[in-house]
Amino acid sequence: MVHAALSPTAHLFSRFDHPLQADGSDTSQEVGLMAFIGQAAFSFAGFFSGQLMRFLLNLVIARMLGPDALGMYALALAFLQVTEIVAVMGLDAAMLRYVGKARGIAERPAVLIASGLKGGMLFSLGLAALLYSASEPLGRMFGGDELLGVVIAAYALALPFTVMISLGGHAMQAVGHVEEKVLTGQVLFPLCLVVVTVLFGLSGNPAGALLFPMPLAAVTISVWTAVRVVRITGVGPRAVIAASFHRGMYRYAVPLMFVGFLGMLGHWLDIILLGAFCTAADVGSYQPAVRSAGLLRSFLLAFSGVAAPMFATLYSQNKGAEVAALYGGTTRLLVAAVLPAWALLSVMPKEVMTLFGAPFVASAPLLVMLAAGVLVQAVSGLGDTMLQMSGHARFVALNSAGALLCQMVLGLLLIPQYGVAGAAAGVVGAYVLAAVLRSIELKRVIGTAGLTQQLWKPVAALLPSVLLVIALHPFVAGFGAVGGLGVGAVVLCSCYALILALTGFFRDATAGGLAQQFFMSKNA
Repeated sequence: MVHAALSPTAHLFSRFDHPLQADGSDTSQEVGLMAFIGQAAFSFAGFFSGQLMRFLLNLVIARMLGPDALGMYALALAFLQVTEIVAVMGLDAAMLRYVGKARGIAERPAVLIASGLKGGMLFSLGLAALLYSASEPLGRMFGGDELLGVVIAAYALALPFTVMISLGGHAMQAVGHVEEKVLTGQVLFPLCLVVVTVLFGLSGNPAGALLFPMPLAAVTISVWTAVRVVRITGVGPRAVIAASFHRGMYRYAVPLMFVGFLGMLGHWLDIILLGAFCTAADVGSYQPAVRSAGLLRSFLLAFSGVAAPMFATLYSQNKGAEVAALYGGTTRLLVAAVLPAWALLSVMPKEVMTLFGAPFVASAPLLVMLAAGVLVQAVSGLGDTMLQMSGHARFVALNSAGALLCQMVLGLLLIPQYGVAGAAAGVVGAYVLAAVLRSIELKRVIGTAGLTQQLWKPVAALLPSVLLVIALHPFVAGFGAVGGLGVGAVVLCSCYALILALTGFFRDATAGGLAQQFFMSKNA
């Protein structure tokens, strides 16, 4: 699963680049720093809650409906999200840029938002009709189950509403209300999906639990989003209908659509190839492993959202040494945060897979393999943000294309013979290739690859922590899957944090310290 080159959170904190009082004067450094940290904490909490909700949704479908249904859900969601990234047309990022530049100009932001919403909604209607008409042949081609075609058709009906949720959230973020975007897309939508799925599952309607939650949740949350957009931006249905297409914004958006499409296709390529060569049940047995390993990526996306405006501001001021130091320090924090989560997945994979049910325990080796690949992606992926913010987005696009091609070749070669193991190997190979390319490019751009000897403290703290959990594993296994994971996590994280504290890690690398460095450099 190779991710989109452009981080969806790249502009989260642009509203704090120049903090102002109500009278237009600069605020103090302390106020800006507190606002930054508060917004970062809210974004972290919202993003992680969204990831956990989606993890819970997979768990609910797996336990209530089984591997076949989970495979059909994953395939239908793959087609929906690949189509959605095209329907959005890059207008999410384009609105952030153009509305942000137009803030303070009377009525201009509302005109741009209305233009973006109109284009996205019209294009989504056409693509929804196309996906709906192709649902039956897609169902036969990927998995061969008639029900899969019906599920794809149901998800196609949800497409215009999911596009509204995405574009509406970015519109509110563009005018300085990122909390509304986080609440809508990362909390309410996945929560609604989980609740509706559980209700249909408990009612004894397994087909309904697969077909109806996505369109019902999408309609419900899109209405909520539309109401919030009207209240916050002043853009209502009449303004959207009457809006014209802003040529400059659309010219900026279309190339981003292609980059986003490559990333989203790479994200779902393993699932799509599995569906083409194997069965829906095979896809279902693979999905819990890849979803569990994907939790590690949450750390990368959260850190990149905070770091992006820092990189952009310092680089625009030609502070190369500060950029390299900030990148190295942020990478160090990211590595320290992700290592214990990776270790838990790798040391206790059977317990993790048991959460999804007995049929999925056999996928434990896949989880270990995929977790290693996603760790490589998480540790090196901040380089994409650095390259984008330093004006080298072409490298990111080339990396995405190269990784996508690598994953496709490996998948076509390995999946027909090795099934789910071949799909996992393709993902790992693509991540390793992308990481190597990033390191080479970063060395050229900022003079460092980010992974230095300063990472010895997190690694040194992890090793004895992992050995302790391995030694206690026979005892921990007696608590069952949930209890064992809980005890293992507490032991691992406690030992890890204690050793980090003893080595002085928290004294010389803290998020607050990095943020303070950022604000001091801006005001120097």
